[in-house]
Amino acid sequence: MKLGVCTGGGDCAGLNAVLRSLVLCARTNGDTTLIGIEEGINGLASDPPRHRVLYSPAGGGIDEFTIENLLNLGGTLLTTSNAGNPFRDPQTAVSFKKSVAKGYKVLGIDGLIVVGGDGTHCIAAELADVGVKLIGIPKTIDNDFVDSELAVGFSSAVDVASEAIMQVNTSGTSHGRIMVVEVMGRHAGYIALNAGIAAGADMILLPERPFSREKMVEHLRVQALSRKNHALVVCAEGAHARGEPLKYRSSTSGSRHLGGVGDDVATFLHEALGRVTRCTVLGHTQRGSRPVSMDRILAARFATRAMRLAREKRYGSMVVLKKGEVEVTSYPEPRSRGGSAARSLDPADPTIVSAQDMGIYCGENP
Repeated sequence: MKLGVCTGGGDCAGLNAVLRSLVLCARTNGDTTLIGIEEGINGLASDPPRHRVLYSPAGGGIDEFTIENLLNLGGTLLTTSNAGNPFRDPQTAVSFKKSVAKGYKVLGIDGLIVVGGDGTHCIAAELADVGVKLIGIPKTIDNDFVDSELAVGFSSAVDVASEAIMQVNTSGTSHGRIMVVEVMGRHAGYIALNAGIAAGADMILLPERPFSREKMVEHLRVQALSRKNHALVVCAEGAHARGEPLKYRSSTSGSRHLGGVGDDVATFLHEALGRVTRCTVLGHTQRGSRPVSMDRILAARFATRAMRLAREKRYGSMVVLKKGEVEVTSYPEPRSRGGSAARSLDPADPTIVSAQDMGIYCGENP
């Protein structure tokens, strides 16, 4: 059996742990060649396909030192890409499918294991039309992959964010300041909610629960600043005030990305409360850490199940975590057929209720 594997979308901790587990499975099976596709699915569309042998029974592949070190290494050995959706333009879509089909045939692989988030998997789903056999593994720091309680990368992102927030709060405590920390989370507030609770935030602002500026000020005045000389606010980049648009930043490439709500909240609180306020944007630190043990374990569980599915020729499958167990669901439908693999945080999630029970302001019901 000859399998391909690619990592697509934004990078995160745990991707290399997935690759290591797949290599170990291939080596243990003894009859599986594992080909790594570079730069996500785009590498398969290149002429010639951009790839490297990860393991081959005939010899070759990555050395033992590299295999061992993948477990603790952030990022992805195969590199990745999140540069848009090639299926948005009908003409580009046709040529991209042809290029991928050609690369798939040139490499002679029997199936492709795709490690990615909702965007990557919905793009990959389009390739079933040209004979690409898919098995999916969910990864995303946002933890917004449908049907899976956890995705590779989330636990590490929360760990990094919570540690950084606590360090920022130390400075706020020393100087008597209001510290605002903006974390990733475009449409799902899982990082902000979990890292905020872990770091002892006074307010957590989420995309799913628009905040009231008036209630935000009143909460800090009554619940925080009346008892101590500082306050801590954690906000997801997709959070917004009720009735107000989302905040965006422009990148060096000219594209716009969600972000800026932290600065907006900090400025507003300074003007409303007359307190020195500072904003810190964590950004890509949440993606670049080495994986925590939870992500390394999840990577192993997902990868081994994906490899078994390949050996059983159960293509068109996705591995997910439900009630603590690894289960198998159908691969997502492509976006061209209305497919979506994304989910948002339930505005009434029990973790939000727990935060509110501790006096943390989490915005308003939508």
